[in-house]
Amino acid sequence: MIRKTWLFVGVALAGCSGIDVSQDYDRSQEFSQLRTWAWAPPAPQADGSGYSEISSLTHKRITSAVEGQLMKKKYRKMEPNQADFWVRHFASTGQKVEAYPGYNGWYGYGDEISVVEEGTIVVDFISPKDKHLLWRGKATSIVDEGMTPAERESRIDEAVQKMLEQFPPKR
Repeated sequence: MIRKTWLFVGVALAGCSGIDVSQDYDRSQEFSQLRTWAWAPPAPQADGSGYSEISSLTHKRITSAVEGQLMKKKYRKMEPNQADFWVRHFASTGQKVEAYPGYNGWYGYGDEISVVEEGTIVVDFISPKDKHLLWRGKATSIVDEGMTPAERESRIDEAVQKMLEQFPPKR
């Protein structure tokens, strides 16, 4: 009974965990000069190693969320040859081991271990002139496979919004 209680608490905490975001950027870039953007042309994949196991539905949701946030920030979408910066996004999922201290039911007191699915979204802003990275934002969160499509869309919107709050970077 106690073991099941800790397992439930662990799953509940994982479901309530927040979205962790980070950014990195080229400090020499003058971000105030950027006004227009475009989706980056597809990068060549010679051996298929860039294949993502993320569904096309998830990619559409990320694309929509990024476009919506850039629109809110008053950036104008242009053709790639006319844009001040290009945007590209990536997504992946993987397993993460979490430990919760307490009574585990088998060995007395210790850590309760669980494996959870974690998703990461990366958004890159790239210079069209020389193809160098200007800014990278990353959002990571626990993935709940039981979410409805509307909940998935909302979670992705929240992650992208939180990530792009950090753009343009504050000096």
